[in-house]
Amino acid sequence: MVEGIFRPGPALPGRRSDFVATATDRTLLVVGGCLSPREPVRDTWVLDLATEKWRTGPPIPEPREGIAWARDKDWLLAAGGYLPTSDIAGMVDALHLHEERWEARQPLPHATAWGRGALVGGALHLAGGFRIDPRSADAAIPDHLQGSLEGGKLVHWRDAPPLPLGVADGTFAPLPGGEKIVWSGGALGVGAWRREHLFSQPVTGVTFAFDTFHQTWQRLPELPVPRRAHRALALKEGVLVAGGVDDETTALSSVFLLSPDGFWNELESLPDPRYHFGLVEVGDEIWVLGGNYLEGEAPPTLRVAKKDWLRA
Repeated sequence: MVEGIFRPGPALPGRRSDFVATATDRTLLVVGGCLSPREPVRDTWVLDLATEKWRTGPPIPEPREGIAWARDKDWLLAAGGYLPTSDIAGMVDALHLHEERWEARQPLPHATAWGRGALVGGALHLAGGFRIDPRSADAAIPDHLQGSLEGGKLVHWRDAPPLPLGVADGTFAPLPGGEKIVWSGGALGVGAWRREHLFSQPVTGVTFAFDTFHQTWQRLPELPVPRRAHRALALKEGVLVAGGVDDETTALSSVFLLSPDGFWNELESLPDPRYHFGLVEVGDEIWVLGGNYLEGEAPPTLRVAKKDWLRA
């Protein structure tokens, strides 16, 4: 039941989790993701925000879940992820959000899944996740790649200062001010593990900020409730972090805001716990879409005025 500051929004056309979600001034797009673990899809759904009607958009070239993504103006960049074969992907695809067409971009130097992407200062940063480690099969690597963009084209990848520890399925979002990107939470990579082992890995609340100017990592106060599979949204007031799963594989509903000066503040919780969902800024509202909720059911879409949630 939706109550309090939240109200219902247009339901997704079907069940979907671990997808990419973003909005323009006219549409909201849901790309890829999975119906269930190891069942990634190619579907793209497009919501007309004026009519609140869904339609089918151009499918992503390869079905994937666990994609790292970022927005570059009118382009959505989608990197890596898991394929239906359980192989880790290295391709990077770009969707033009208005013309609704896909183009291939410079692939990753190595395949990565459950990393996170952020665009700051004209550079695409991809941090965390896990990949094939020649030392120990699949492992979470303290990874950080930086991609150069020229005229909207991703032309070159280089290694950047790595995360201070190996972690996957956390969040990575810019702080207000445009120079720092915050990594929070996730599953720690201990030994060899694969996608089906993700939810048996230790969970952390560790939080780091990457200074894109000085190219250094700084440790911040830990996320008050450790979690993985949560979602973050970069706002002018700070970084909003919601939902996820704890060490007991219990879905969470708690929500926190990391202020620009590096302190966590608790906000009103989601009406229902969920993980691997979509968290999107749509005009003056924030929308919560899909994700894992109750077995066999599609979670309701929620919408909330930013001013109400941030004041709660």
